[in-house]
Amino acid sequence: MPPGQSIPFDGFQPFDDARHTFDGRYVGPIGGAEADLAILYQMGPAGFASSATVTAASVATPFEIPVLLDTADEFSFDVAARTTHTVRYQSGPRLAAGDVLEIEGVEYLVVGVPQRINRAETRAGLVLQT
Repeated sequence: MPPGQSIPFDGFQPFDDARHTFDGRYVGPIGGAEADLAILYQMGPAGFASSATVTAASVATPFEIPVLLDTADEFSFDVAARTTHTVRYQSGPRLAAGDVLEIEGVEYLVVGVPQRINRAETRAGLVLQT
């Protein structure tokens, strides 16, 4: 092939890129099937999620949602200046600034406005309560 000429696109093949599984199914962050993301939010020994009890000022009864908790760092969308952790959760019950999450016995305060990652997930900044 001459220099500067690209290879024609051949369609998605197994292991062709990071957005597709070995059998060619799409698993990228936008436009993927919500069922493909649901496995991440399973709790227990086979899942990645933790249970968070949410105490919201706007809701009388606390509720639980599965979340993916992570520490905030300089590469985490520049949130490290105002948060200590981030939480990723399935879109559904909305979190808002001032809500308190209890995850594995530790309390976190939601700060800022939660941001949509894609149509199925949202990400919120948290501050560890001492």
